Amino acid sequence: MLENLAIGADTSAMLKDLAIGADTSAMLENLAIGADTSAMLENLAIGADTSAVLENLAIGADTSAVLDNLAIGADTSAMLENLAIGADTSAMLKDLAIGADTSAMLKDLAIGADTSAMLENLAIGADTSAMLENLAIRADTSAMLENLAIGADTSAMLENLAIGADTSAMLENLAIGADTSAMLENLAIGADTSAVL
Repeated sequence: MLENLAIGADTSAMLKDLAIGADTSAMLENLAIGADTSAMLENLAIGADTSAVLENLAIGADTSAVLDNLAIGADTSAMLENLAIGADTSAMLKDLAIGADTSAMLKDLAIGADTSAMLENLAIGADTSAMLENLAIRADTSAMLENLAIGADTSAMLENLAIGADTSAMLENLAIGADTSAMLENLAIGADTSAVL
């Protein structure tokens, strides 16, 4: 599960320590993302009318490498920096095939049952109050990811995240750092944008 995912370069703080709720230590595996489902991320309904799980998420344009091949194990040191999203593709998130037969972009990603809240309001920094609190995870829940603890004492960014096998376009400009309030709203994920991560 993602609970064993090593976030930082020299940090052992896994996502399993990620505080989801206000007073809950519930893991991502218990994160209720659907309207009435407690399904794990493996059952995460990403499309509008698709039940395709993350394991079937087609990352690249001509790659069949799925997230289930992502080394997230307990005894693996493969960090997000080594995460090969595409085999030989520099495809943007706009080309990310979310569902089985849907081409919906991240901007159309239906997180909740009746919410259209985009990732543009997703705020991630360490000392910023603009957290994932604006991210509507569920339809009938107010427990946001506002208390999301990214790293214990690390400011390691996703700057080393290799999106493509031979691409140098990192997420280094994503500004997820300790003292930044930069939002993902400037990330240009739209349908008519060529901006990469």
